[in-house]
Amino acid sequence: MRWALLMPLLAVAGEWLDDVGGAEVSARIAYDRCGSPENPPGWDDFGERRFGTGGLGAMFRRLRVVFVGMGVHVTDRVTGRDRGGVIDSMTGSTPESTSEPAPEPASEPAPDLTAGLTSGLVAGRDGERVAPRRMTAADVGRAAGVSAATVSLVLNGKAEGRVTPETAGRVRAAAKRLGYRIDRRGQSLATGRSGLIGFVAPDTANPFFGSVQMGVLHALGSAYQVLLMATDVGQGVARKNVEELISLGVDGMILFAVDPKFVAELHPGVPVVLLDSPIETDQFVRVNFDLVEGATALGEHLLKLGHQKVVYLEASTGSRTFAVRKDALSQTLHDAGATIASVTTRIDVDEARETIFASWESWRAEGVTAIACATDFQAYGVLSALHELGIDVPAQVSVTGFDDLVLSPVIHPALTTVRLPADEMGGKGARLLRDAVEGRADLAHVETVATSLVIRNSTAPAAAQQ
Repeated sequence: MRWALLMPLLAVAGEWLDDVGGAEVSARIAYDRCGSPENPPGWDDFGERRFGTGGLGAMFRRLRVVFVGMGVHVTDRVTGRDRGGVIDSMTGSTPESTSEPAPEPASEPAPDLTAGLTSGLVAGRDGERVAPRRMTAADVGRAAGVSAATVSLVLNGKAEGRVTPETAGRVRAAAKRLGYRIDRRGQSLATGRSGLIGFVAPDTANPFFGSVQMGVLHALGSAYQVLLMATDVGQGVARKNVEELISLGVDGMILFAVDPKFVAELHPGVPVVLLDSPIETDQFVRVNFDLVEGATALGEHLLKLGHQKVVYLEASTGSRTFAVRKDALSQTLHDAGATIASVTTRIDVDEARETIFASWESWRAEGVTAIACATDFQAYGVLSALHELGIDVPAQVSVTGFDDLVLSPVIHPALTTVRLPADEMGGKGARLLRDAVEGRADLAHVETVATSLVIRNSTAPAAAQQ
């Protein structure tokens, strides 16, 4: 009776533990009264059995338990032979067999350990076929000739120095052939980690954030999966996205360009890395660009070219990063006696274009000789509008940006801009977060990514523009 009730539960537990990839164990299945009314016949040949890997999953990975009527039918998963007949679930007894079992052949070829695994169909009530079963790490291990623990190491990106490249390749090939995927839910229960990293960034249409994300992905490798949430930079929406990520059970989060008030109220309960968020906090790891260095170099470049009246196209976000770059540029120009006026737009090509159409004539009348933009995206709109107005850049006005996006060297004219190495920032932030998640790093410090001025064809001496 007890075995009839426990076998389905143990088999299910065994399948789950196989996926977790537990350490190798020895399992002893002993039946003191095999063949008695309390135990099904056919189990006496089990006696003691030593299994390889997968925790309790190793005990039962060869057993298929199928409910038939009111009982439990147990068959060997590899050979398909009967291991117990039908166990009456009410009495624990076994009906007597009506015929002698078929004699076993004198010899039979060694079973193909992967045969039938790709279909995965099992017998259901009255012999009907039911849904395919999910492949396990033990299935992959048998197909590749390794333990489930080795499968776990390889597929979780932890094989370096532990598993030979040849064996790792065999495991990956077997996993691909069988369609095996790691059960992240079971892994999370066993390890206390989900393997998920949340990444919140604004405006994913901007290729700058795509570069940041690629840096994150390359640094994390296959050990973690990244959940991307796009949000406009701002306190309310960002909080909602962060709360959703926490509810999904992420191991850590990377947040890009958040505002100070939001950070002060953030209590996520998991490690967090802030990117391009030059704010004062001792709560989180921060990776910031050296914006002062880049903006100062840009200001000095414009001054060297003789520009004394500059318009700055500011970005309308709540992020501190844009205030820092504007303040550093303004300070450099003011210290040299030049003037700078600010106009605010969204980080949007069309809105920057409309601003130029509406304002260029008055700016030119005031003697403006350079337009500095908070982002390359805005600079693209400025260049497009000036071209449509018939204004020669840089002969009549110089234009600069911030970011150095992939299009900046190839547009006409090629854009002078401050290079912000987005992929480097993403990679550094991801490595720091991984160290924090895995307990190898301080949870609160600042790292800086250097910036540089890239001089191209969109700037020229102011004297030539008069």
